[in-house]
Amino acid sequence: MTLRRRLAFVTFTICTACSSPTPPTAPAVVVQSLQVGGSGTLDAGESRQLSALAVRSDGSSSDVTTAATWQSSAPSIVSVSAAGRITAVAEGTADISATYNGVRGSIPAAVRPSCSVSVSPATASFTAFGGTAGATVTVDSPSCRWSVRSDAPWWPFRFEPSASGSGTFTYTVPPNSTTSPRTATLVVETSTARAASLTIGQDRPLGCSYVTQPDELTFTAAGGTGQFNVITTPGDCQWNLINGLESLGVTITSGFSGTGNRLVRYSVQAHTRNVDADGYLEIAGLSGVNPNGRHHVVILKR
Repeated sequence: MTLRRRLAFVTFTICTACSSPTPPTAPAVVVQSLQVGGSGTLDAGESRQLSALAVRSDGSSSDVTTAATWQSSAPSIVSVSAAGRITAVAEGTADISATYNGVRGSIPAAVRPSCSVSVSPATASFTAFGGTAGATVTVDSPSCRWSVRSDAPWWPFRFEPSASGSGTFTYTVPPNSTTSPRTATLVVETSTARAASLTIGQDRPLGCSYVTQPDELTFTAAGGTGQFNVITTPGDCQWNLINGLESLGVTITSGFSGTGNRLVRYSVQAHTRNVDADGYLEIAGLSGVNPNGRHHVVILKR
C-alpha cells in the first residue's frame, strides 16, 4: 500500500470515530421533600386524617399518604395509624412524621384538655335573709379556665378566677323580700363549653314582704331627685326607712316610715368624686323577722 493511501485510511478512521459521540445520561428523578398536611390540633378523643405529598426533583408531586411510613413521637398522647390517621389520647403535644423513599416530613400535634367540670355542692338552700356560702370547682386539667354566672335576673352574680385549674368561689345570696320563694342556678362553664351547675333555693319571708319599685335608679355626678314605691304584703305591714347613703349626699324628702304601700322621695346631691358609688335605701319591718326591702342607688363619677 502506498504512503498516500495509508494516510487517507488513518484520516478516515479518525474522523469516523469523531462523528459518533456518546449521548449524555439523564439525571435521576428523586423525591426532594415530603409535605405532611392537615391540622394537628385535637380535642380529647378526636381523630383526624393527615396527608403526605411527595415533591420530586422534576417538579412533579403525588399523594403518598398510604405508601408512607407514619410515626408518632409520643403515642401515649397522639397515636397515628399506618394510613396517617391521628387520634388524641391525652392532653399534650407530639410530633407526627411520615417517611417515603428515605425522605421525612412532619407536623406538630397538640391535644387540648377536655375540661370536664364538676361543682360541689350541687344544691344549696337559704332563708329569706340570704347569706354567704362557697363551692368547689373541679376540672380535669390545670390549664382549664372556667367562670361562674347566675341565670336569675334577680341575682346578677358573676365570677372568674385569676388562675386556671380547679378552685373555689364564694357567693352571697341577697335577701328575699318578695312574696314567693325563688330559685337560681349558678352555671360553671369552661373554655371548652363544658358546664356544671349549682342550684340555689331561697325561702319567702315568714310574714311581711317589702318590695321596692323600681328597685334601682342611676344618677350622674350632677345629682337629681328620685322616688320609688314601697309595696307591702299584707297591706297592713309597718316599716321604717333606713338611709345608708347619707355620706354620699342622699337625703330623704318624704316617706320616712309608713304602714302598707307608700311613695318614698329623695334627692341626690351633686358631687366631684372620681369614682362611681352605690348603696341602698332600705325598708325595714318593725318585727325584725323579715328581710328589708332594698332600693339600689347608683351614683356615677361623671
